Amino acid sequence: TNNCLTGTSQFLSDLTWVSATNGYGPVEKDKSNGDIGDGDGTTIKLNGVTYNKGLGAHANSTIIYNLNGNYARFK
Repeated sequence: TNNCLTGTSQFLSDLTWVSATNGYGPVEKDKSNGDIGDGDGTTIKLNGVTYNKGLGAHANSTIIYNLNGNYARFK
């Protein structure tokens, strides 16, 4: 979650990245990294906790966003 300067929150998965590379299949929005197809991930789950929002990516990935100075914090 990014905290905008206006005091509202925004999820990275709701924004459009500039570029994304992933070590295995495409980066997934609001799903885990699945197989090699787009949209084949499942619910994001870490240590038994499920998340509705987030990015599913392989360990070897790069996702670049241009935030244009609109955010005060990254969480």
